[in-house]
Amino acid sequence: MLRNFIDHVHFIGVGGIGMSALAHIALDLGLKVSGSDVKVNENTQALMARGAMITAGHQRRNLVVSDSNRAVVVVSSAIPESNVEWQYANDLGVAVIARAAFLAEIFKMREGIAVAGTHGKTTVASLLTWCLVQLGENPTAVLGGRIQQSKAQEGVGDVDLKHGVVGAGRLMVAEADESDGSFELLHPTHMIVTNVELDHVDHWSGGEGEMQEAFHRFSSHTPFFGYRVLCGDDPGSATLASNIRERVYTFGFHERNNFRVRTLGQEGLGQEVEFLEGAKVVACRIPLMGEHNASNACGVFGMLRLLGFSPAGIVEVIESFPGVHRRMSLIASVKGQKIVVDDYGHHPTEVAAVFQSLRSAFPAHRLVCIFEGHRFSRLNAFFKEFVHELAGADHVYIAPIYPAGETQGEGPGQNELVEALRRTTDVSGFDVDENLLRMLGPKIRDEEPTLFLTLGAGQVTHLAPKIEKALLWNAECDEENIQSGAKHGQPRALNGALS
Repeated sequence: MLRNFIDHVHFIGVGGIGMSALAHIALDLGLKVSGSDVKVNENTQALMARGAMITAGHQRRNLVVSDSNRAVVVVSSAIPESNVEWQYANDLGVAVIARAAFLAEIFKMREGIAVAGTHGKTTVASLLTWCLVQLGENPTAVLGGRIQQSKAQEGVGDVDLKHGVVGAGRLMVAEADESDGSFELLHPTHMIVTNVELDHVDHWSGGEGEMQEAFHRFSSHTPFFGYRVLCGDDPGSATLASNIRERVYTFGFHERNNFRVRTLGQEGLGQEVEFLEGAKVVACRIPLMGEHNASNACGVFGMLRLLGFSPAGIVEVIESFPGVHRRMSLIASVKGQKIVVDDYGHHPTEVAAVFQSLRSAFPAHRLVCIFEGHRFSRLNAFFKEFVHELAGADHVYIAPIYPAGETQGEGPGQNELVEALRRTTDVSGFDVDENLLRMLGPKIRDEEPTLFLTLGAGQVTHLAPKIEKALLWNAECDEENIQSGAKHGQPRALNGALS
């Protein structure tokens, strides 16, 4: 339907993970794609490699349309109406729509499954997409993260595992973003809700009650025959479930849930669990750490069972899941002693879940967390919670707050967070990457098992490979020293450089 009326889509703020996913969708549909963002990144480079015209910086000349009636401009929620390209689109008579409005039109093409919730959307949506691909369904997908391509086959069947792809099958998976309330534009056939907890206080000034009402309105957009799969353990999600008149299926650990999960133990970077559906029990090794991910996998299991897939088939494809980029991603393991992990967590609940997962998987390692807060409004709203959860690390290094367009105002920032943490844990602030690497030097060089965690939704992820490089350089120096000593009759004490 869309292709009958639109030839050209221009994305303002195309470098974000959600916007770039939709740009891939537009390319798959055979539409001309252009766009702009403040700077070029790996998302924009991937689009340019497919023929999209992407420009760094926002300028009038970026928007070139041959027919204003057959073009549309899609804007990220981070783009103000004063943006020069938005204003120029108005001058040209080109329609300007929100990202979610474009996503809503894509949903009309397929039997859509929307994944909503404050936490866990990307993991659940990615795992569900992976399973459907492996089960031969070739779904359309719009994801907020990238499935780990380093471990996954580039394409399975007819579907390349990009974070935005049009598949030939009847099903579609997409994340429903509650951050700005735009998920209310979506009308999916089925839905999964992982949890409902207050976040994005810059939008939800009315608190969790206001957000709960929005989730209820969103849930009403699923038809009476659609599957509503909600986490029964989360208080916010359970409240939502109790207020929905239509049939709801719940998942989680509690016995009252329709689909249950029981953890049997940690195994390396994964865990052994059992999924229970009535009297049926099936064992599964989930290649993800943490109880929250056991619950997430249970939600996927439940939706797939309702869609008609066998328990054995579901387990087989879950066990092959390679993970999601920036969701407790293992960046490096040097001799098993020095480990680097990168994660997107930026809410106190997410910090707690990541710490719990890593402590269980690496109990002998000290936890060194490099944290970058995301938005001053979030830090201000959850300041005490951030202090409490971050104190769970052995050492914390606080980066400047990633503003995401906000200014600090009178609320707390980096310095206030450092001072509050100083009362309970070893903490330091840093301003540039080089200073951090100097501060980490002793922990990189000593022999104590250490897990370095880069944590946050901003730029902190770029520090992980720098820490990895420093660790590898140190290991190589140690190897050279040991080899030199061995030549002089000293014992050799190193078992391989990388594990």
